[in-house]
Amino acid sequence: MTVRPASTLWMCLMAGCLHASETGATDGSGPAAPAPKAAGAEPVLEYLWYATEAGFTEDKLSVLATEWNRRVDGGDYEVITANILKPEFETTDFDLVWVLLWPSQAARDAGWSQWKRDHAEAWRAATKGILEHPPKQHFAFLPRWGYSSPELTLRAGDNFFSGFNFCRYHSGLDSEALPAFQQEYNDWISGKAAVDYGYLILEPRFEMGTADFVWLDIFGSVEARETVSGSRRDDATGSPWNVMAACEEYRFEGMKIRS
Repeated sequence: MTVRPASTLWMCLMAGCLHASETGATDGSGPAAPAPKAAGAEPVLEYLWYATEAGFTEDKLSVLATEWNRRVDGGDYEVITANILKPEFETTDFDLVWVLLWPSQAARDAGWSQWKRDHAEAWRAATKGILEHPPKQHFAFLPRWGYSSPELTLRAGDNFFSGFNFCRYHSGLDSEALPAFQQEYNDWISGKAAVDYGYLILEPRFEMGTADFVWLDIFGSVEARETVSGSRRDDATGSPWNVMAACEEYRFEGMKIRS
């Protein structure tokens, strides 16, 4: 897969999210349910875009993450894991992304209902002057693990890096070719030196616009990102990356705040 500079596809993703959010409004107590693609008992990966306010500092964000975990621990929430992402590219759309992984759509809906009832007002007060409310945007995916090395063992408090690749199939290829490509890629990456790396395919729960699929890379270290990204874009390594699709990559630094 070839990677182009971050530009138009991110805006196309934004347009899809805005369309999805029109199914319901949020009053800051919790986002409305994502657009109607049935999730059943499948995990739901939810992203909330936040703008920071004048009182924001990294220390205050850490305090908020601790307070958020305390509230989640004290309730009947089924959050599997949570992360905070910060973009490594210029954007006026958000300053950070709060990420939640739920075991199912039902667990997600029940969690937000409980949050609205028990914590929303206090949370708005705690974040006042630090994070803008309501979130600027939210959107959800069904995550499909593609590969995870034994070395990728992230725990709460760990820092990591991620790359969202919004991809278009090359001419003559479509979704039917993706499983075979993933197997070829997995065989290739597993033959590399041990690195803390994994990836998921994200199935959007909204109309995504021009991208055919989303490939999310997760790197446990800068070294892993440099090793994988460099090797797979170099045809001399035998990488299958350039064969399947053309992608735009958006890089983030992240911190796991719950595991």
